[in-house]
Amino acid sequence: MDIKTLMTLHGSITAMPIMIRTEICNECGWSIPTYYRKVKGSAEGQPSISRAEAEKIYSIVKKIFTEQLSQMEIYEKK
Repeated sequence: MDIKTLMTLHGSITAMPIMIRTEICNECGWSIPTYYRKVKGSAEGQPSISRAEAEKIYSIVKKIFTEQLSQMEIYEKK
């Protein structure tokens, strides 16, 4: 693996949390502060997202991970 490949993979991996957050905010209609309030949860320890939101979030995360894995496989074949 050359340094350019390493830099590209590192950039892709470190960008994933922002990609995930952005997609969740767009799909759920949340602002960034609302996203972080939801991540933190409620003071009572109760879930701060609905079942439908949880399912949507899971599908978003799975989609982004799958896309990134496909990109990484390109470098594996080199």
